[in-house]
Amino acid sequence: MNETLSHYERNAAREAGHYESISALTIETVLERWIPRGARVLELGCGSGRDARRMAARGVRVTATDGSEEMLRIARNLAKDIEGIRFQKLPLPPRTPEGDVLRTREKALAALGASAPFDALVAIGVLQHLDDAGLFDAALFIDAVLSDAGTIVLSIPENHATATAEDPRFYANRPAAEYASLLSRFGFEEVYNERRESTGAPGKECTWVTLVFVRRSERLRAVSRLRGILEDESKTATYKFALLRAVADVNIEAPGRARFLARNEWQPTPESEVDWVAIPFSLIVERWIDYFWALTTGPGPAPRQIQGTRPLGFGASLSRLQALYDGDILHFRRDFYEGRLASPDAEPAKLKAFLETVRDIASALKKGPVHFTGSASPEGKPFHTSPMERGFWTPTPSGLAGHFGELRLPAHLWNELNRSAPWFVNTVMFEWARLSVRFSQLAGEPSSTAAVLARLLPPDEPERDTMLAKAVFEGTENLRCVWTDRPLTRSTLAVDHMIPWARTHCNDLWNLLPADRGANGKKSDRLPTLRLLDEARPRLFRAWRTLEDARSALFRAQAENTLLRTSLPKVGWEKPLFDAVLRTADDTARQFGAPRWDGLSADR
Repeated sequence: MNETLSHYERNAAREAGHYESISALTIETVLERWIPRGARVLELGCGSGRDARRMAARGVRVTATDGSEEMLRIARNLAKDIEGIRFQKLPLPPRTPEGDVLRTREKALAALGASAPFDALVAIGVLQHLDDAGLFDAALFIDAVLSDAGTIVLSIPENHATATAEDPRFYANRPAAEYASLLSRFGFEEVYNERRESTGAPGKECTWVTLVFVRRSERLRAVSRLRGILEDESKTATYKFALLRAVADVNIEAPGRARFLARNEWQPTPESEVDWVAIPFSLIVERWIDYFWALTTGPGPAPRQIQGTRPLGFGASLSRLQALYDGDILHFRRDFYEGRLASPDAEPAKLKAFLETVRDIASALKKGPVHFTGSASPEGKPFHTSPMERGFWTPTPSGLAGHFGELRLPAHLWNELNRSAPWFVNTVMFEWARLSVRFSQLAGEPSSTAAVLARLLPPDEPERDTMLAKAVFEGTENLRCVWTDRPLTRSTLAVDHMIPWARTHCNDLWNLLPADRGANGKKSDRLPTLRLLDEARPRLFRAWRTLEDARSALFRAQAENTLLRTSLPKVGWEKPLFDAVLRTADDTARQFGAPRWDGLSADR
């Protein structure tokens, strides 16, 4: 028996009296807030049973444990008239009578005589008595006994006095952040933190910290699933990385296009109980055109994307499309978005090459990564597609979206990308480049990760894409800065990416605004605050109307494809577009943890 447990055995009556005399209003309030009536709770180190009795009095079912037989005897006597408490001996770190650590759910629940995981765990003033190895074993036990939505309530001291001859109890003086870090590895998120300074017995004053954690099991599962998709399964093509990047890029660039499905609307199997989100499959196809166009053009041989001699499933049609546009993807994009491919006088060769390219990419996606990714996982496949519409479709962004249907993925994966997509994209591109280099080297072709990444990364300076907006603004009379309302001249005009290029790489016309060079430099890569956007609304609307008058088809197609799930109205379209921009700007700021710029401040 260790010194800490021996102390409680020898001094049980004194320690129990001490616990009973202490005002525990803070703890009681926290327990009432976070542990509801009817919950099944496991308490570690229950001591005199003070907190167990209070929880049971509220209708909570408590299994109260302690490593000291004498403390349990006192606790049972004090609780003899209260229903809803079961006392049981359990040392810390939790072990079987034979000394085996209770690390698995089966063993942990069996040792407690429990048939199901607990809803919550309470440990008030106990975990500080464990050394690092013991605390880790306790965390494994906590992970095992709590449900997927379990709650933890802890109270621990910081800067507590160390053991003395009179009081040999062991104290590990860990900051509260260390407990939070350990539990976060098991999917527990800190949701409450209260500190009480200079608390404790005379001569042993310290800071007591009360913490509450809630298990975010879906997030932990999503992170694990995304990592598993990246690392698992044999890789004979880069298609899976291209799909993952496209989904993450849509999450960053076009979050408003996501549609959450009701459970009775669609499920991959009758027994499935997962929430799903759908995004236009056309957005994935469009991004594949961008990615593989960049990979297959430029100086030198294109880096290999498939192991062996097999060509890209869409390589021939993409090559024809590239040749017809002399490798100029900007020219192709404008033809597509401005509806020239759908016009009666469209060049037949370009239209045919485009239709073949999108058909071949869609086929490669569905037969490859959509079908095979995660197919061996017990969780099932993460990607599904809705049926394509049959018959004629218009070769425009909205026509493409209507024809190709939706890509569906679990909502918890999409929600995790809401937080981590910017970093996930970087990881995907790096792994994509490494695999491409390996394929090239196996074929005896020189390649390097840096060279492949140079093709995969968006350009740093998108000057060509801003030239169109600048030309429109330069031909406008009485042009004013959207942020400062200052008059603009050719020498002071700058084209500002409202949502910075460095964040979403969006060169849509709605995102390109006339700004004073000085204000543009001060804004830099920061996002405008919601207050600034609201204050600038009249000037923003004026700039949008200028762009829409000059290039209506391009402006509307880009806005609808990136921001909206419906078409812009013919009249009064500025308001729904502004609402979508407000949301997108705020989503981007939160996703990137990006600083905001308030042009109304002194640096305006």
